[in-house]
Amino acid sequence: MQLLARLALSVGAVALVLGGLVALYRVWTRPVNVEGVREYLRDKLESQTPSSLLREPSALYQGGKVVARVDGVTVDGAGKSIRFQRITGTINFLDPGPDPIIFGQYRLRCTKIESMTGTPPTPYLYEAVVCDIVGPA
Repeated sequence: MQLLARLALSVGAVALVLGGLVALYRVWTRPVNVEGVREYLRDKLESQTPSSLLREPSALYQGGKVVARVDGVTVDGAGKSIRFQRITGTINFLDPGPDPIIFGQYRLRCTKIESMTGTPPTPYLYEAVVCDIVGPA
């Protein structure tokens, strides 16, 4: 009985060693595709990095893309609204569409615009804009 157990263990050990040698042979004799490594690593890093860290501090986002640049940002003390002295952007903030507007770590809804100039395709210029914070980004 011990002889059979020793034989079975020996055969198993030899099979593992041979399998490892075959695997090493295949790794060293076949070409390695390194073309997609950079994109794979970038995608992996971006999926693990919070998107708020990747956002520019002076930009408004919609649908993951920059849609406006801002100047003179003031967040009220209670954290319920943000005031922008100037916004220069490509979307109409009076009717922004279904995607939320994102600034830093906040999701916004613009409620007051003192003045607006510009028509497409030139950028809109907004002054004295107040947006309510409707939640986290």
